[in-house]
Amino acid sequence: IEYFELVSDADIVWFGLLPCFDIDSLVFTTALLSPGYSEIPLRVICEGDVLVDTTFTILLAFPPGQIALNEIHYLPDEDQVEYLEFMNLSSDSIVLEGWQLRDRSGTVGLAQATHPIGPGTLLILCESVSEMLAWIPPGVPVFQVNPWPSLNNGSDSILVLDPLGYPQAQYGYSSGLGGGLGISLERGALWKPAGDETNWSSCLA
Repeated sequence: IEYFELVSDADIVWFGLLPCFDIDSLVFTTALLSPGYSEIPLRVICEGDVLVDTTFTILLAFPPGQIALNEIHYLPDEDQVEYLEFMNLSSDSIVLEGWQLRDRSGTVGLAQATHPIGPGTLLILCESVSEMLAWIPPGVPVFQVNPWPSLNNGSDSILVLDPLGYPQAQYGYSSGLGGGLGISLERGALWKPAGDETNWSSCLA
């Protein structure tokens, strides 16, 4: 069971007079919340009058290792866009709302994602959803990142953070490992460490 303390400057009578009206505290319990953003409704009624009727947002960190980087498309052809492919390794659905993507230059982009990704599901982060959907199989979740941290053709670093800034995936790649014009750099086995260079090569599909 999680517990939270809500602090308000309202004059609230809660089962009798509270000792102080400058800062009042209300402690309540809720079922265990999922990682990420959760909205909790709050309504305070005093002698039949509704004093507060609102919702507030709680943000919880994700456990480490929720996603794995699977594919890097750093040098797109004329009809393509840069993208990164990941897999949800967790046993639960996750929502990437508020997740960050960073590159070596320090550019930070936010994932525009609001619907859940199921366990074992592939997902794509890219700079343009409309262009991406034109040349990938249907049904693959695609989310835009704004602004998009442009991937260098020779080498670059990729860092994915959850909304509280905890790392979820990171990798530094170079063109010598594979990939090229219109060809992705692909990870072989997800159970092997991302830093194992022998596990990366040009995508054959």
